[in-house]
Amino acid sequence: MLLCDQEPPARTRVLLERAASTIALNQLVARDSSSVERQARSSLLLSIVNHSAPTRDVALRARGLGVVLEQRRLLGVVVRRRRPAPGAGAGGNASRRELLDAVETAVRECGLAALAGDVDEAAGGTGVTLLVALDESGSDEAALGSLSAALTRAGHRAGSDVVVAAGSVVRTLDLARRSLAEAAQVADATVHTAEPRPFYRLHDVRLRGLLYLLRDDVRLQTFVERELGPLLSYDQRHGTNHVALLETYLVEGRNKRRAADAMSVSRSALYQRLELIERVLGVDLESSERRLSLHVALTARDVMRAGGPEPTG
Repeated sequence: MLLCDQEPPARTRVLLERAASTIALNQLVARDSSSVERQARSSLLLSIVNHSAPTRDVALRARGLGVVLEQRRLLGVVVRRRRPAPGAGAGGNASRRELLDAVETAVRECGLAALAGDVDEAAGGTGVTLLVALDESGSDEAALGSLSAALTRAGHRAGSDVVVAAGSVVRTLDLARRSLAEAAQVADATVHTAEPRPFYRLHDVRLRGLLYLLRDDVRLQTFVERELGPLLSYDQRHGTNHVALLETYLVEGRNKRRAADAMSVSRSALYQRLELIERVLGVDLESSERRLSLHVALTARDVMRAGGPEPTG
């Protein structure tokens, strides 16, 4: 920028143009360098996920990228958006780059030693994968908390906008793949169903998360259809909502007063509809085992609706 009182001479304009070209060229060089480093980190992470390189080679390549993996406690982490990003094409690529930028910035801000790369697609996801290297004094819970807080400050609210999912801590590079796989599974289980939290671990998956992981298993789909199929068909034919009433009744711990209030029906109407449900399904709702089976089937149905088409009976 040149501020002057009169028209500048031609040589001054040439000088400014050359300065602008130098700045632009420097930006391109820096961008290319960053892109090469990203590709190297992603390639290294992918070789860990696929077990396609010897451990010694992985350790040497990681050291060359500034991350020491030997004699460290290793933690696999996956960061994914809660809301689906645009699919393939420029929009999807820009969205992935934006998330990777945010994760890399958060890692630097937290002072974590970590490899970060856009390799979550290998696990069927669209997020960012990290392998965090912790020394013996480092707390994995503190590291995850710091990462989540940094992402939130960067405009990606952990738990609401993005899911931060972590595997278990492992002590050798040979086991790093397991921690990364666990992180991807936790992300699968929590991205659609879990309540917002700064980060998620294996113990946060619980039943709903387990059912989400199994949502494409034909045996689970058959179980839901076997348990709820007749009632789903009855509701479809008659335009009723007995499945919702059954779920409310079980969620309320069989408290008929609270269930009736939640469904906005009278107690007597609730009794009649529960009797009808027992006849349609051929079950006794006084049986704890049958109630448990129905409750699991209802939860599985909710999970499958979140992940795709639901059984209809």
